[in-house]
Amino acid sequence: MRKLIAITSSLLLSITINAQVISTLHHNGVTTVYYNQNGLVDAYNSAVAGDTIYLSGGHFNPVTINKRITVFGAGHYPDSTGATNVTYIDGPFSIGEFADSVRIEGLRIGGTLTITSDQSVNHALIKRNYIAGNLDVGGSRTNPTMFMVFTGNVVNGWLYGSNMLQCDISNNIFNAPIASLYMCSFRNNVVTSWSWAGWPYYTDYVMNDCDNCLIENNVFTSRSVLLQCDNSIARFNVFEGTPSNVSGTTNFVSNYPTVSMASYFINFTSTNFTYTDNYHLQTPSSYLGSDATQTGIYGGARPYKEAAVPTNPHIRAVNVPATTDVNGNLNINVQAGAQQQ
Repeated sequence: MRKLIAITSSLLLSITINAQVISTLHHNGVTTVYYNQNGLVDAYNSAVAGDTIYLSGGHFNPVTINKRITVFGAGHYPDSTGATNVTYIDGPFSIGEFADSVRIEGLRIGGTLTITSDQSVNHALIKRNYIAGNLDVGGSRTNPTMFMVFTGNVVNGWLYGSNMLQCDISNNIFNAPIASLYMCSFRNNVVTSWSWAGWPYYTDYVMNDCDNCLIENNVFTSRSVLLQCDNSIARFNVFEGTPSNVSGTTNFVSNYPTVSMASYFINFTSTNFTYTDNYHLQTPSSYLGSDATQTGIYGGARPYKEAAVPTNPHIRAVNVPATTDVNGNLNINVQAGAQQQ
């Protein structure tokens, strides 16, 4: 029943997308629709724990999520959102301390995604979003965010993880370095980082102060230096240069050094993420990870989904005729597909 409701909601969003943006709140089988750019805020204010909000394509005002809810957008890849448009959040997006088990999927966030400093938000699922700023989970780790799964995202900025503990960061694309993780798994990511070259380490690094972590099956496309990372294991990673760890005790095992990205990826033209790059491997069997699947975002337990299509039913095409038929009916043709993952 819930899947049928979700499909009906998605069809409504797609058909009306050219007129206005729509937020649809689902609560105990009851649907409430909000028809304006502030609709996400309005739907959130009416939501209670366990509710789901579906967003059409278009632009929405940002909100701080402080409840256990699910928010689905239409996706962020231009070539997979032709029928619905991209779902834009016009500014930063925040998650507060009462949002345990929150799920955020299919959004293009126009700023930093922040979990409130020193607040514990456990079992969050952040999946298949584009984040124009940083992923900021800051704090002293006295009240840590634990067991978060952050997967299938594109992050244009840094990952600050000073309040993360035992989190799973997998199959993402990062355009900047990773800082301050502790007891986390960092697997099957692509890091196309620019660098901070400040005193006293005038060098280019990809990870800083990431301690007691498992760092495996990743691809570091432009830099190969870890900085002050202690008691971590870095294995089966692909490096553009020769990997090293400055002022740290990371153990390097079975990595792939000095790999040309031009011969590794199908099509990789920039150190910054672009939708035209192709992160599939030319020879996947030549660069196997710790689990015998390929290194990079298409390997591991959570392979990157093509075009990051969100899990809710996906609208492939909408055809709305300009006029009605002879009987006064408007024959709208909608093509939709259920998603298996």
